[in-house]
Amino acid sequence: MTCVVSVSSFFFPLGVAGPFLDRNTYDIRVQHQLVIESFIMIRIRSAITLTLLCLFSLEEVFSFTRQVKPFSIHTKLPPSVVERLQHKSGTSNKSTKSRIQLQLSHDNSRSSIKNTNKQGILRWGSLLASASFAIILAKLNIVGPYTNELIFRDIGATFLCASLSLIFIKSISVLAKKDLLQPRDSRKIIHSLSAPLFMLLWPLFSDLWGARLFAAIIPLFQGVNLLLAGTKQGGEDGDELSKAISRSGDAEEALQGPFIYVVILFFAIVLGFRDNLSPMIALSTMAAGDGMADIIGRRFGKTNKWFFSERKSIAGTLAFIIAASVSSTLLAMWFQSTGMVLTGLSLTDMIQRIVIISSLSAVVELLPIFDDNWSVPITAALLASFLL
Repeated sequence: MTCVVSVSSFFFPLGVAGPFLDRNTYDIRVQHQLVIESFIMIRIRSAITLTLLCLFSLEEVFSFTRQVKPFSIHTKLPPSVVERLQHKSGTSNKSTKSRIQLQLSHDNSRSSIKNTNKQGILRWGSLLASASFAIILAKLNIVGPYTNELIFRDIGATFLCASLSLIFIKSISVLAKKDLLQPRDSRKIIHSLSAPLFMLLWPLFSDLWGARLFAAIIPLFQGVNLLLAGTKQGGEDGDELSKAISRSGDAEEALQGPFIYVVILFFAIVLGFRDNLSPMIALSTMAAGDGMADIIGRRFGKTNKWFFSERKSIAGTLAFIIAASVSSTLLAMWFQSTGMVLTGLSLTDMIQRIVIISSLSAVVELLPIFDDNWSVPITAALLASFLL
């Protein structure tokens, strides 16, 4: 249904434009350019709006079927209440309880629908509003010499990345909900892979400065999801997310480390993106390095703690350096092969510098006086700006 509506929204304006293109009183080339640009923007707005409305409607249906469950009575009704209802209706005790259960279930269903509508409006409304704002800036050439083709490219990359990020996080959340993954493991898997997987898709965006505004929509969108989960306003999806990204299952943890994660991702994109390798190095070190240090340290670091810290282990530090170095090197090679960022360094020289950055960042991660959610990416970014 979504595809049909989106396709129809693309081709309907072309039918309207036909009579204008056939007029011979104007310069054909100028008229063609004006009409095409006008209706391309109409198709962009129509496709985005209608597709999001369809997605929103589907989410409403799926969320409603997941959240609306029969409301069973777990407490014994006071005998006086049962007798009074039986006297008025002339029904049995079992029938009276069934009627009360149906009424409570109906009230619970109405409450679930209201909450689901609020969640959907906040979630998809933020995505639509930020995408529309970026399109307006691009169309006005405020953020670069955009053409309609480049707008299509950036908005298409944005929605592709948003869809894939939802699928990835939802998959890990479901595994955690079914207890196939421990909360600490699911949290660190999301922590370790979210940013690197997203950065693999960065070359899909255009070379213009404004592409970073489209890319920044992704952490903004996920930040809204975390906000809903952390304030217990995200429904069943929010409960799954909070369980997957928290150590103890407490929803408020979603507003701590995970929320800082998307904030750093947002500013790394807005301030850097394609300018140099510093944003990529910072995010890769924060994600892969810090994430693997926790996973490996908890499993293999019980007998090799650092003498100055009972929480940090040598195994975890080595895992940090290796994971950050490998992830950063592979992403740097990917960026250079796609022409996104060029450094002019040989592969050997680049690897040596990345290992130095990862090692010094690992030392900073050991220091108990800083919050490593901030100190690690900032250290990696500063070092990368000097060394790469």
